[in-house]
Amino acid sequence: VNVISLSTIEALGGVVALVSDDEKNAFLPTLLCNSASFLANPLKKVWISPKTKLTNGHNKNCLRKIFIETSGEVKLDIFCDGKVKSFTFKGKDRPQAKRVSLPMFEFSFRLTSDDNICSIKNLGFEFIKSKSYF
Repeated sequence: VNVISLSTIEALGGVVALVSDDEKNAFLPTLLCNSASFLANPLKKVWISPKTKLTNGHNKNCLRKIFIETSGEVKLDIFCDGKVKSFTFKGKDRPQAKRVSLPMFEFSFRLTSDDNICSIKNLGFEFIKSKSYF
């Protein structure tokens, strides 16, 4: 999507962008808002954490539990020591927890959602020390 120009139109209650769709070579006026969609199609939302080392190099930590509150469906990818494990959480009106058992030296994660409106809060991970590896 290429933004050609931006204008504020108070009657519409937002900012109007003139955008071009590269596939159709058409110019389309689009109202920018917080619905996370483009031309009524939900946009994919992605958040990626940095990689972190969880140990001093001799002991692995084990991810035991994942905590999350989400209003929409979310896919959580856990990256640990070159492997990926995926979990899906449905939107619920209460906190969720999932038991897992993933030993690792390094850890990062990615959250993705295709839902139009998706709020994520109180994401947490419970780790325990694992056995020593030499």
